Amino acid sequence: AQSLNSSGGGGQGQRSLAEETEELARQLERLSREQRRPELMETVRELQQAAEAMRRAAANNQNGAAQGQSALDQLREARRLLEENRSAGLRQEVDDALRRAERLAQEQREMAENVSNLPTEPAVRDRERLQRLVERKTEMASEVNDLEGEIERLSRDARGDQPDASQQLRDAAREMRDTRLGDKILYSRGVMQARSNEFADNFENQIQNDLDGLEGRIREARDAIGESRDQRLGRALDEARDLVNALESMDERLEAAQQRGLERSDQQGQQGQQGQGGQQGQQGGQDGQRGGQANDGTDDGTPGEGPYRDGGQISPDDARQFAQEMQVRRRELEALRERLMEAGVDVSDLDGVLRRMRALENHREIGEPRSLADLKEAIIPGLKEFEFKLRKEMGGIQEEVFLTGSGEVPEEYRKLVEEYYKNLAKRGGGGN
Repeated sequence: AQSLNSSGGGGQGQRSLAEETEELARQLERLSREQRRPELMETVRELQQAAEAMRRAAANNQNGAAQGQSALDQLREARRLLEENRSAGLRQEVDDALRRAERLAQEQREMAENVSNLPTEPAVRDRERLQRLVERKTEMASEVNDLEGEIERLSRDARGDQPDASQQLRDAAREMRDTRLGDKILYSRGVMQARSNEFADNFENQIQNDLDGLEGRIREARDAIGESRDQRLGRALDEARDLVNALESMDERLEAAQQRGLERSDQQGQQGQQGQGGQQGQQGGQDGQRGGQANDGTDDGTPGEGPYRDGGQISPDDARQFAQEMQVRRRELEALRERLMEAGVDVSDLDGVLRRMRALENHREIGEPRSLADLKEAIIPGLKEFEFKLRKEMGGIQEEVFLTGSGEVPEEYRKLVEEYYKNLAKRGGGGN
């Protein structure tokens, strides 16, 4: 199209481009038949029409720029379809490799169980049974080596179009080489026959760990296929949104648990006062002592170790549950941070959020009133602000903003934030 524009759409240039376009249409038609992709035929027809239009323009001495642009548009559409086709083909091949890895991992689990059940004394071991296990291990080693070669080929094929998937596959093949997985399986045949059961079990566990790691690498490679940077960032935004929602839910539940602690503390104090006023003598003194202990929030005479400490603390069971939940959320955020780093996103703003979250994984800390304030005033707003910056990097803040109107929001964004969450609230309430 650029050539036709610059040359004034000369007849010879139009005829040459028409011939190239027709040749590409023939190649695309052949590909459509071979790979059973009927959707490509529409592009084939449009390319043929564009080529014919250029020929007519050349015959009538007309400027062929419009026809050239039409052909270019169709070629771009064809390229998009072909890229999708390559992605689909690569995904299918990686899926096949993943199934092979899963099958090997399952076979290894069965192998490890059989090896563990072998008699302790080599002299009483069933030679026939041992021979079957040796043969299975030989076949597994051959399959592992073949799979390594297949993964390396897939990595090369994906290098141009799917760099992330290619890297994951390359890492998987490198780990297989570094751990010498195939050789390790072959060596385990002798370990199984000549060494102690404990040594053999440990060796089988190493092989299992290597195969499980391989399975995970291939799965990551498959998941990376066909996903652009914008798509990855969009998925990261969804995960960040889910994390914010989860932390806000925790904030509400933690506040409710602290309120329950206050109410129980008040009840214990009242019961202690009633017990002191209603009893006489030594028995009354003992009851008064128990009432004082309840009022202090202890149940074993040790200050600060009872179920409701300091009058407003949550119960130990609640504290442990919230601390475990915080650990899960922190790990999710760390995984998200790692993926964003790989996508070239500045994640330094998350470091402070992660430090604060890590501190609240201590069940004694999360029960403190200051921890609720930290969650409400630092952790959640910090994550929301990062959300907003991530959306800004994607160029998507013109229509909606991804942050609540907290005091942590930059002043210049506050009105956008408030407007966004007003709209979000309407949608959440059943609006469109």
